[in-house]
Order: sequence, then structure tokens, then C-alpha cells
Amino acid sequence: RNRCGDKLDYRTWSWNAVAGATSYVLYNSGNSAKIATSTETSYAQTGLSANTQYGVVARTNNSNGQGTASSAATTYTSASTPSGATHTSQATDSITWSWTSGGQKEFYANDKNSVSNNSGWITATTWAQTGLSANTQYTLQVKARNQSDVETSASEVSAYTSQNIPSSISLTVN
Repeated sequence: RNRCGDKLDYRTWSWNAVAGATSYVLYNSGNSAKIATSTETSYAQTGLSANTQYGVVARTNNSNGQGTASSAATTYTSASTPSGATHTSQATDSITWSWTSGGQKEFYANDKNSVSNNSGWITATTWAQTGLSANTQYTLQVKARNQSDVETSASEVSAYTSQNIPSSISLTVN
């Protein structure tokens, strides 16, 4: 049975010990490229990209050669937290927010003080938050999830809506 730990840029693959094995050879399950040889029943694969699918097969090894490959174990690395969150425009009753994608599957933006005011899961890197009050500070929280729907922590940014525009200006001449 193959298992793996869930981290952003590495995976720790592990498997059950096999009697008579002196080492285990890990191969990429997609292209059969050799990844590593381990005398342990686990291996930490490092330097991986965020939100990317990886897969391995393991083969036992001893003085008689290599055994049959295990079934493939696959997983996605975690998505990175959205970065560069900012507001791109504001009005008296709305703010348009944006952030930078790092290859995440989807994003979820919400008002920190009113989580019911949210974007739902979206693929866009912008969200127009509407129904706001003039000259009021709002804080956006935006998180992401990877292809396996594992969510990231949220990043935050704050901005004010515009002030109301003066109206009914008149000139009184004395």
C-alpha cells in the first residue's frame, strides 16, 4: 500500500516492507523515469511544483534483481495561497478585488466581517463585491484549492469604498 504526506513542495511516499527486499526503487508512474532508490520504506520527494499531480510506483530490489512494480500512487501537491491581493477599483457601493494565480484550481473570496458576502468557488482572479456602504473599510479574504479540493489558508487585503458625492449644491447670493 502506498501512502504520501501532503505538503506544498514535497511528498513523502511510503509503502509496506517486503520480506527479502534489500532496497526499493521508485519510478515516476507517468514516464517510468527512476526517481530514487531507498533502503527504507519511505522516501521524501522534494522540489515539487505547487498544485501539480505526481505519481510513483515502487519495485523491490535484492540480489536476484527487481520485483514487479506496485500499483501507482498519485496525488496533487497543495496549492499555494493566492498572492498579490489588491483592489482594482472602488465605488460608493462596491469594490473590485483581484489576486494572482499560482496555478490553483479555484478561488474563494469573502468579506472577513460578513462571510455570507462571498464569491463562491470561482476560477477567475477577480471578484466585484457589491451592496457595500460608502466610505467604509472592507477586508477581503481569498483562499484557493488544488485539483484534489484541498484548501489553502487565506490571504487578506483591505480597502475603503468611495465617499458619497455631495449633491444639491447651490449658490446663495446675498
